[in-house]
Amino acid sequence: MAVFEPGDDRDLEAGLAELNDMIVAGRYSQAQAACHQLLHVHPTSAALHEKMGDILYARELWDDAAEWYELARQLDIRLEIEEKIADAQRRARDARLGGPQEDEEGRDQPRSRRATLLALLGVAAAVTTLMAALLIVGWMRSRTQPQPELPGTVVTTAPGVGARSLSGATPPRSIRSSPAAPQGSRPPGAQEVPSQHWTATTPAPRAASRRDPRQTRIQQLTEPVTDHDRLVITAVSSLTWGDDRPLTGRVSAMVDEYQGYAVVRVAIPPSVSSAVLKESVVKMAYRVALAAVRADESINAVTVQMVRAVESSSGTVMEIMWRGNASRRNLESHLQYADDPGTLLTQVFATVRWSAGLTPPPETGGTTPGPGESPTTP
Repeated sequence: MAVFEPGDDRDLEAGLAELNDMIVAGRYSQAQAACHQLLHVHPTSAALHEKMGDILYARELWDDAAEWYELARQLDIRLEIEEKIADAQRRARDARLGGPQEDEEGRDQPRSRRATLLALLGVAAAVTTLMAALLIVGWMRSRTQPQPELPGTVVTTAPGVGARSLSGATPPRSIRSSPAAPQGSRPPGAQEVPSQHWTATTPAPRAASRRDPRQTRIQQLTEPVTDHDRLVITAVSSLTWGDDRPLTGRVSAMVDEYQGYAVVRVAIPPSVSSAVLKESVVKMAYRVALAAVRADESINAVTVQMVRAVESSSGTVMEIMWRGNASRRNLESHLQYADDPGTLLTQVFATVRWSAGLTPPPETGGTTPGPGESPTTP
């Protein structure tokens, strides 16, 4: 990868040509890092701002590409940059809506085709209206039809009065009752009372579902994940604890590619022996930080948080047992000290914080800080 340091006399045109070669070859991460370095040398170059937009456009980061094109337009107003801004904004809008929307050609369909479609829609609406009207008329006619007269019915009068035939009289409607319940049966949700009537009973309330107490607050949280975050999470998740024990729990990462900074959080498995817990935490933190900077070239500094599940009166909570900050330069220049916790604490990590439940390891390679203290880097 080409390296451009501030004050370098490298020709800007040559740098732009190398960026074009990287984009064509699909080396987008290298091109982005090289373009950042060139921008430190030429901060007012509209071509470099436009080239950064081209790199982000190739990575399908439409919103970011539009912002870089806008910066290029502020430095150099050209029609080509205007078109790139409009294209990136349209693609970003389409991505948020779930797919490309109707383009200009779709809006310029022939008028005859539109007229045919409108005519079909009109015919369908007319047929639907006619059918609805026929249904309404039929229903109203069935409501106004007179009931047929029944033949004469014999009605039994009170005692002492003989039966007589009432011609043309409409008998009362019969009331159909449900069959009597068998002896000993009981309707659901009812109970028998001495007056031989059934009365409804109130059903027992259902118990509310309880949340699993083992689920911690960190497991309930959700957060947006970017492409840079996924690169770091994938790289860190492939690490083991020295004896082929994979990382357990939740591995999270938050990368700020513009500031070159990342925060990575890793859970300490319960299987790690307490006798070597402190040394294992420091060595694993170094491996996590190194994997992060190697996975994403935009990261120049990283904070590693080592967390562990702790039982409390309110249930299981995740506590940060150790936290350290390191730069890419310190991580890559101390590879031979990956198994020396003392050197890692004093030479690699610029600042370190220990929790009250975890004390630092014994001094092995330098001045080891106490709980809550930061080491002094020579």
